[in-house]
Order: sequence, then structure tokens, then C-alpha cells
Amino acid sequence: MDPSINPPGQESRRLWWSTPLILLLCAFVFWPGFFADWGRDDYMQLAMARLVDSPWAFFITDHFPLPNSVFRPMGFASFWLGQAIAGSDFQGHAAISLALFAATALLLHALLLRFGIRPLAALVATLILAMHPVTVGTALWWSARFDILAVLFVLLALHQARMRLLTDRGRHLALSLVALLAAALSKEIGLIGAAAAFLLFQHRAWSDRTAFWPTQRASLLYILVVLGFLAWRTAILGTGGSGIVGNDGLLEPLVEGLLRWFELAPVYFGFQPQLGWPIALVVALLILFALALLPLNPTRRKNTSEIGSALPLALTGLCLALLPALLQAPVVRLNAMPLTAEISAVEAAMQSRLYFMSLAGLCMLAALLLDRILSSEQRLRQSALLLGSAVTVLMFAAGSYQQARSFAEISHRNAGLARQAMAIAATIDWPSSEPCHLVLDDITPPPEWSIYVSMDSVIKALYPDLEAIDHCFIHANYPTFYHLIASEHAEADAEPFEAPIYAGAPLARRQVGGLTFAYLKSMESLSPEQRTALPRRSIDSAPSGNE
Repeated sequence: MDPSINPPGQESRRLWWSTPLILLLCAFVFWPGFFADWGRDDYMQLAMARLVDSPWAFFITDHFPLPNSVFRPMGFASFWLGQAIAGSDFQGHAAISLALFAATALLLHALLLRFGIRPLAALVATLILAMHPVTVGTALWWSARFDILAVLFVLLALHQARMRLLTDRGRHLALSLVALLAAALSKEIGLIGAAAAFLLFQHRAWSDRTAFWPTQRASLLYILVVLGFLAWRTAILGTGGSGIVGNDGLLEPLVEGLLRWFELAPVYFGFQPQLGWPIALVVALLILFALALLPLNPTRRKNTSEIGSALPLALTGLCLALLPALLQAPVVRLNAMPLTAEISAVEAAMQSRLYFMSLAGLCMLAALLLDRILSSEQRLRQSALLLGSAVTVLMFAAGSYQQARSFAEISHRNAGLARQAMAIAATIDWPSSEPCHLVLDDITPPPEWSIYVSMDSVIKALYPDLEAIDHCFIHANYPTFYHLIASEHAEADAEPFEAPIYAGAPLARRQVGGLTFAYLKSMESLSPEQRTALPRRSIDSAPSGNE
């Protein structure tokens, strides 16, 4: 591999035949997702997007329901923009998700070409990423938009960093820095792009001493962007840490999360329990890849220039493959689940986001290996590699399509509970005065929701006349951790409910633009007389009967 084989300007000519194929296959595996529906976290974030006046509010306020936890304004701003375009219609939002998913695949392909990977090797590595159930599942779950945006902007930042090194043009460096900041603002794992770009520039600095100081100055700019983001985040959240780890400190969640991440990762990268590949097919693929990976030319030693040309992409791939384990560790410790044949396609998709960026890094490393084998003159090994890769891509594509179908069926069935809640809401003459309460009884949330989907969020995400209910508190027969109300009703009377006590004082309401988070004690805090006095409706929540 040599970067000179794909100088700037040739890339667009290489893409004319591969781009339509990538887009077509992305649309194929994602297509069943258009018939899916909202799920866990989706209702909360859609309701927030409807209540917040402007997307800029997310950039200047702590906007997550759990205070002092995460700062992801680009992700929440994309939710706001999506609802401004498509409202509460899931299919409109699914079209946006497909566009972002396909753009991520195309960016990886373009980046591999910029690193000098031969077109066929770049295409195969890109299709492995695009057809993999981890990628497709991340794209299907609307609330994983943070991860899609983070990976997309990281790839864009690295593409522009590579362009800067190839052309020495300042605009590419500026675009790379902006994309990096956007990646970090999408999700904290976007900072991994800074580490990868920093290594790219350091490689150039130490391999080309005439470019030492210019590349060091560029490296410093990446450090400044990281420090600027961290300072911004700390100023908004009031802490350099995260409320997700609670009172456990940082070391214990990191160690436990790292061990858990590496324990679960191999199964997610193979996805065998969900796809159920026949043993005979797995054995055949292993034989093909073993044949392809035999020493290409035992008598020929790699020269220094070959190793040096591959090193920048190898460093980039390793950063993206390994560093997510560190940044995802607290979340993995908190709620990561092993991938088994028993968990649903919806749950598998929700877990997949934890391994999406790492899969992109592994595909970069795979591209190096593919390129090395395809550049040899050993036809048998080339044929074995291409056959094995083609079968793998096709099997991933078929498996992802089936996963998307299952995701759509289960999420649509689960959303029947939301449709029933909406049917009840449509029959109520909502009072315009305070206090305004509604209790929905006899609800059994589907397993993928557990108790984390509140009826308050469901109705405020979907109810057509939001102004009629934006001052009301909607409860269920399971805990509602927070209520979303319009800030013009920030002082709305919540009697007979009281705010929970935190740090010796009632937990204060928080505002994000036009949205107010109101924290109330659970139904169990009320006396029997107070519970009886509240307006109540019963709902048949058996998911199998919902349409």
C-alpha cells in the first residue's frame, strides 16, 4: 500500500461505481426499519424536542433528565431538527436515520481511499461495516443518534486531517477541527477522533522532519479543541465527571466497565447468537480466511516503506477499535447485556451502539489486511479472501435485514401500548387550570421498555395539541422519574405531589429553553384518599393485542 496510488482528485473517479452499490445495500438492510416505531428513550427525547423552543438551548444548559450526567447538544439538536421537519411521524425520522447511516458508510469508504487502500479492498471493508448488525441496529434505534453522529463526524474529521497531510491546505485542517468538535458535542466518544488525528500528525512529524513544526502546531490545535470542549462541558454540567457513576468515584466504574466491555465485545462483533449461522458455513469461512492469511511470500521481507505507509491507518484503526472501551466503560458497567439468542432484536440493537465505533476501527484494520493480500500475485489466496469476504458480507446483509424486520415487528407491537394511551388521552377534556393530573393504571410495560418509558413522555411526544397538556402531570402504576412541562408553567401546582428530597432540600425543577423538568415523588408517597381523588384511567397493556 502506498498513499501515492490514490492522490487527491482520483478518489471521486474511484467512487462512481462503488457509491451506488453502497447506497443500495444500505437501503436494503435498513428498509424494514421504516415500518418500526418509537421505543425506549425515544418518547422522552421526542417530547423534549417538542417542548424546547430552540436547538441552541441544548448548547448552553444541562439538558439531560439526570442532572450533571451527559452533554450531547448536537444529538439533541438533531432530534429537535427532526421533529421540526417530520413532527411525530416515525417514518420521517427513519428516513433521516437512513441518510446518516449511508453517509457514515460512504465516509469510511472515502477515508480508506485517502489512505491509499485499493478500491476493492476499501469496498469490502466498507460493506462489512455497513452490513453488520451492530451498525444497522445502531441506525435503527432512533435514540442511538448520538453514536451515529459521533462516528460520522469522527470519520469526517479524519478524512479532512488526511487531506491536510496530503495537500498541506489550511482549510482541510479547519474543517477537521470543526468536525472533531461536532463529534464530541454529539457524544463524548467523539473525542477519540482527536487521539487518532493527533497520532496521524505525530507520525508525519517524526517521519518527515521538514514538516515537524507545522504538524506539531496542528497537533496543538487538536489538543486545544479537546480542552475547549471539556471546559465547555464542565461549565454546563458543573462537574468534570458524570452523574451516571453516582457516588462510586471513577476508578471502580472504569475498571469494571473495561473488563465487561472486552468480555462482551467478541460476541457482538460476530453476532453469532442472533444470526445463528450454520456451523458448516462458519467452518468453511474459517478455512477460506485461514488460506488467505497464510504467509503471502515467505521469502520476501517487508521493507520499511511498506510498513511506514500502512502505519497511519493502523494507528487510526487501533484508536477507534480500542479507545471506546475506555469511554464507554461507565455505561457498560451500568446496563450492558450479553448478546444471546434469547434477547430480542430491539434489545440487541440498543446494546449495539456500545460497539459501533470499535467496529469501524476494526474495519479499517481489516482494510489494511485485505489490501495487502489483494496486492499480492497469489491468485489462490486472493480468490479465497474474496470468496470468504463476499459470503461474509452477504450473510451479514441477510442477517441485518432479518434483524431489522424483527426490530420493526417488536417495536411496532410494543408501541401499541403508546397508541392505547393516546386513545385514552383523546377522550379526556384536559383542564386548562392547575393542578392537572392523569393516572394510567393496569400498565405492564414490554420488556424492552421496562419502567424507563413514562406515560408522561409518551403522551407529550405524540399528542397533537401539545399546548392543551403541556402543564399536566401524567402518572402510571409504576414510577415516573420526571415530568416534562412547558416552562411557561414552570411553577405549575403539582398538589398533592411533592418534590423528592435531595441533599437535604426539595429537588428543584430545571429549565432547558421552553422545557422544564419537574421531579415528583411517586404515587406511593400519597395517602389512599389522595390517590383515590386523582383522575384515573385503566389501560389494557398486553402488547400482543395492540394495533
